[in-house]
Amino acid sequence: MTFSQRKGWMRSLAPCLLISTSLYAQQAGQTVPTQAISTTDDIAALKKQMVEQQKQLEQLRAALQKQQELIDKATKQAEEAANRRVVPAASLGEVASTTPIFPMPAVVNPPMNPAQTANASQMGQGPRSESPLGFQIGGATFTPLGFVDFISVTHSTDAGSGIGTGFGGIPFSNSTAGGLSETHFSMQNSRVGLRVDSNYLGYQVLGYLETDFLGAAPTNPFVTSNSDTLRMRLFFVDLKKDAFEFTGGQTWSLMTPNRTAIGVLPSEIFYSQDIDTNYQLGLTWARQAGVRFTWNPNENFHWAVALENPEQYSGAAVTYPKNLATIATTELDNNAGGVAIPNLFPDVISKIALDGGSPGHKAHLEVTGLLTNVHTYNSLTTGPGADSHFTKVGGGAEINFSVEASKHFRFLSNNYYSDGGGRYVGTGLAPDAILEANGSPSLVHSASTVDGIEMQITPKALVYAYYGGVYVGKDTALDQDNKTLIGYGVANQTSANRAIQEATFGIQNNFWKSPQYGSLMLALQYSYLTRNPWNITTAGAPTSANMNIGFVDLRYTLP
Repeated sequence: MTFSQRKGWMRSLAPCLLISTSLYAQQAGQTVPTQAISTTDDIAALKKQMVEQQKQLEQLRAALQKQQELIDKATKQAEEAANRRVVPAASLGEVASTTPIFPMPAVVNPPMNPAQTANASQMGQGPRSESPLGFQIGGATFTPLGFVDFISVTHSTDAGSGIGTGFGGIPFSNSTAGGLSETHFSMQNSRVGLRVDSNYLGYQVLGYLETDFLGAAPTNPFVTSNSDTLRMRLFFVDLKKDAFEFTGGQTWSLMTPNRTAIGVLPSEIFYSQDIDTNYQLGLTWARQAGVRFTWNPNENFHWAVALENPEQYSGAAVTYPKNLATIATTELDNNAGGVAIPNLFPDVISKIALDGGSPGHKAHLEVTGLLTNVHTYNSLTTGPGADSHFTKVGGGAEINFSVEASKHFRFLSNNYYSDGGGRYVGTGLAPDAILEANGSPSLVHSASTVDGIEMQITPKALVYAYYGGVYVGKDTALDQDNKTLIGYGVANQTSANRAIQEATFGIQNNFWKSPQYGSLMLALQYSYLTRNPWNITTAGAPTSANMNIGFVDLRYTLP
């Protein structure tokens, strides 16, 4: 109520005070002046004013009640927002080890109550994201993400694969490419992304987009303008409520090892510290579309089931039956299948993860299972009762763990065995299946491992070392002539690898790191690779190929 309203209210009460005074004086036996007694009309007017004043009081009470409800609502929203703050992944300290792509993005700010909002406005402040680049729209927080990445790579042989090493195609020393070295500069690994956090009906809602510039390149990208192409890496939405979580979109596959729990953010995934954009040899991974359901009953136990995009894969090293060569390329992806490959059902993946230990001595264990399939159709089969449809169900199992021996030292091991799930080994280093002479698939065995250490040697520097290995089993059959071998590992097929190995050493150093201005990091990596095929083309030819790789990476990460 304003001052003028209060003044008017007091004036309207004055006649009531005069009447009360007159009645009191009559009871005391005193004489009251005639002019002080109100007329009948005055009394009626006073009653009317009192009724109006009563209405005003009721309106004031309603307004105060509404304001109290708004304050209670704002307080409740603040408590809910505080409960849904993002919990950072377990770390080895202020290094890139737990945040190989981006630092943990800003969390959603709790809404201010009216008093806080008023005080903040008077000071020229208001609700803002913990990231200086973050901003609010309605009830959502938008946080731009990314980094600028300058990479120099040198290969001792001409791998022809740029900043992502083609592990399965290391050239032999007796070839032209094997006698030449190469050096490239690239900005392709730079990232642009956006994170959106909000809360709706008790659900924590996360939207995440991540892109880089490693898309399909033009045929002459290095002649004049280095026109690197933007591509989607990750694009998903994640919903959490109580112990349950749903994720839909393109994410890191559930086959990719986690650093902690079964999170979907890059900081919760293990894909090594390598500068190499194909990561460490032997790592099982994919980034593909799918849906995932996760149960997190407590901080120590996690269980997830995912349906992910399948792909019947043979790679380019499989020799098809002669009469089915054209048909086979429409049924098995030989690295040129596009979207034409007929998959029967999605890949089904399940993972159980256990986390425990004390600060500085954390431990993470996970077991993952894969169910996949290959189905084919031989349209050339004729005759009554001829079998032309074939289906084989395959899969794989993975056991991964990491242990912190101390706050600054971590040991990890990731191990995978597959019968028909070879495409998850690195960048499709093993086929899922071959085709036999009648068109039926035969599943290929494969196995891989990544083992290593990560150690923080100073508050700004991290060193790491990994060993990665891949083994692919031979799988052959006789063609229809009963003489010619077909499949994987046949004679004169040096691209069919039996074993590939990589040893990697690296160091990362943060020159400076600021929540307001981002970070500047220099990283170095050295790798030595060898590959051994099942067969060689001619007698006396090298039985293995090897390559030395050196990376230098200068990275500025947004705050």
